[in-house]
Amino acid sequence: MIENLFIPFGLFLLKTLVVLFFIVFLLGILLIPSLKKRQDTLLGKLKIRKWQSQQKSLQKDLFNKILSAKDFKKWKKQLSLSQKKDNKKSASVRKKRIYILDFKGDIKASRTKQLKKEISLLTEVLTSKDEVLLRIQSGGGSVIGYGQAAAELARLRVANFKLTVAIDQIAASGGYLMACVANTIIAAPFSIVGSIGVIAMAPNFHDLLKKKDIDFTIYTAGKYKNTISLFGENTKKGADKFNEYLANTHQLFQNFILKYRPSIDAKSATTGEWWHAEDALKLNLVDKILTSEQYLSTQGKNVDIFEISYQEKIPFYNQASNGVLHMLKSIKSEASHQDIGDQLRS
Repeated sequence: MIENLFIPFGLFLLKTLVVLFFIVFLLGILLIPSLKKRQDTLLGKLKIRKWQSQQKSLQKDLFNKILSAKDFKKWKKQLSLSQKKDNKKSASVRKKRIYILDFKGDIKASRTKQLKKEISLLTEVLTSKDEVLLRIQSGGGSVIGYGQAAAELARLRVANFKLTVAIDQIAASGGYLMACVANTIIAAPFSIVGSIGVIAMAPNFHDLLKKKDIDFTIYTAGKYKNTISLFGENTKKGADKFNEYLANTHQLFQNFILKYRPSIDAKSATTGEWWHAEDALKLNLVDKILTSEQYLSTQGKNVDIFEISYQEKIPFYNQASNGVLHMLKSIKSEASHQDIGDQLRS
């Protein structure tokens, strides 16, 4: 008798849960646009770390291990006296400041949004004697994405603030488009520099569709709206026009670099080749062979060095909706592939 009572109750509970699930799912779909809009208004978090403090902390750990207890105590006392002396000095005279930014680039230059915010914040506190050091690591990607990133860096040059770019591993193509804006470019000996060129790739399935007797029609308005296609038949006329786009973009790339580094021989340096830093130095693509750590360690005591990083706050409800957004974004039509901005890669 008791078992018979639990069966209807269990079915009722199951139906209720199913209905509630669909209600929550539908509300999620409807609220995603407003949640995304609200996310854009949320403030992010700015992380600031003093570079010298980190170095001293590591040095302290090292000396604690290698010195005797007596010598370590003596070293700590000397360090404390030195710090007090430095603090007195800095109280009367403001030291030069170096602000370190990091840019690890993907194919879309996704970190540009954070870079833009970091630069906006720094322009409020920078003085003429300060410096921004950008440690860049990127093999390039979207012309549009890296073009914006370079334009954001150019704001520092327009405002007459000193910008130094450090290439420890790679700044090629779009990465070098960003690097060239700097007053000074330093590069580690085996880092990769250059690749000043433009590339676009698109597979074509027309012959396969034709073999399977599948007809594919593209409808356009505008003579050159569809120059190359994934599924339609590509023509010489369309290919020639697309190559013209590539050539124009490459020329813009060259012009931008020559604006900031006029000493470069465009004929030799903009062929799409890449070089290690030693050879890049001969082509005037970089100014000094140094790692970023070497550069910072030579700055002396009269400089305060800060690592700056801006991170956006993504609310929990938005994180939950990201899965649905990702699914919707992944369902793209053939027309989206015709965008010149998506096809061009620097």
